[in-house]
Amino acid sequence: MYTHEYSDKKFDSYEACRDDLMENIDEEDIARHLDLTVPEIIRAFLRNRNNVDFSVWFQEKIDEAIHYVEEELIFEHDEEDDE
Repeated sequence: MYTHEYSDKKFDSYEACRDDLMENIDEEDIARHLDLTVPEIIRAFLRNRNNVDFSVWFQEKIDEAIHYVEEELIFEHDEEDDE
């Protein structure tokens, strides 16, 4: 069983728990894990004048941050704990 920080619901699968978590997190949860400063983001944008390159780079950074949010906020419970 899985739960996450923003809900008391119990989910049978990690995927279902993650989907519910994604509906509840906000930009602050993600920003905490970006590990980038505003100047670093601007520098990356200026270096990658091709918007596709910057978009791909930034999407990868956001995806990494979301992964860390999931690891931090999703908890697995043994079914024995539920009894």
